[in-house]
Amino acid sequence: MKDMNSNEEKLITLSHPLCITRFDIILKLLMNEEHIDKKAIPQVLVSLWLGAVTALPTMIEHVLCYNRLKKEEVTDPVFVMGHWRCGTTLVQHLLSRDKNFGTFFTVFNSTFNFYHVLHKLYRPLVLGQFSATRPMDNMRFGEDLPMEDYIAFAKIEAESLYPVNYFPQSFERFMNNAYWQDLPSKKAQRIKKKYDNMLRKCAEVNGHKRLMLKSPDSTGRISVLAEMYPGAKFVNIYRNPYTVIRSTLHMYDKVMDMWAMQEMPPREQMEDWVIDNFKRMYENYFAFIAKAPKDSYYEIRFEDFEKDPFPYLKEAYEKLDLGDYEAAKAGFEEYWKQEENYKKNSFEYPEHLKKKIEDKLGFYFEHYGYKIGEIQ
Repeated sequence: MKDMNSNEEKLITLSHPLCITRFDIILKLLMNEEHIDKKAIPQVLVSLWLGAVTALPTMIEHVLCYNRLKKEEVTDPVFVMGHWRCGTTLVQHLLSRDKNFGTFFTVFNSTFNFYHVLHKLYRPLVLGQFSATRPMDNMRFGEDLPMEDYIAFAKIEAESLYPVNYFPQSFERFMNNAYWQDLPSKKAQRIKKKYDNMLRKCAEVNGHKRLMLKSPDSTGRISVLAEMYPGAKFVNIYRNPYTVIRSTLHMYDKVMDMWAMQEMPPREQMEDWVIDNFKRMYENYFAFIAKAPKDSYYEIRFEDFEKDPFPYLKEAYEKLDLGDYEAAKAGFEEYWKQEENYKKNSFEYPEHLKKKIEDKLGFYFEHYGYKIGEIQ
């Protein structure tokens, strides 16, 4: 396992998400896995110990929040859609410069279970565990920038998706947890209730602002989110599928190298899993937008957006009624200037991988007008 701040192999890292996961959730996750690598045992023990230490603050937090969250409302949230590595983080970071939105900001996300009780104590510890850039793509990371809500959700629900990064051999099982519409009814209802409570807490902590949320897995359950939040708006960014699949594999290489508690599955198996999940995700997404009101979603082509995002942001604000674009524009421009020297990763594309992508994702090429064999 490797820490986000170092290339040196370590047996224990406090940046591991299990270290700030609820104690009972850690136990459930471990009990569902048949194999844990021996090298991961110290990390498991430290995570369990920290879970036990924070169990009382977590219970106090629950008591503090229980009644007032019942009165909180999640009104017309904005969801950033798109598969991993499509550019969702870029859209999220830009939109977060509009201070009328509430987000899962870094310290809140990391200390979700006991935020009101311990976040001031944990803040320097949390920030000290992260580097200035993300390991998979070198995008800027900072206290002022938002994070994915599915990271927080994994701290309160074992049957979530994010733990795939710790238990890669259970990739399919964890990915299946993203598709709430396909889960048994009782399980789906429990998960939706927990998720809604999580968003209520986020709204409360952000001063009751309209929420702007981003987790790639939400793309595959967009129909459920639209039912839960009838006034929700969706901003979807899409990208050349060759790049998306290759970059997603790179992401898992990096993140699982830091956090995995099992041996990585064979490379070709990972390729199949990633491509199959991409296919499932966009089959669900396309089925939704075929029937959805046109003023509920807005789509952005990454290759155009990265050149000049402002016309697309302006159009999204107008079409989806996101707020006052002109008032937010200065914040967008400031962030964009900070990122002007950002350089993307470059990859090689094995022929067998390209063929898999073409064989299974032809419907995506056709829908968005990408050309077979053209890598951007």
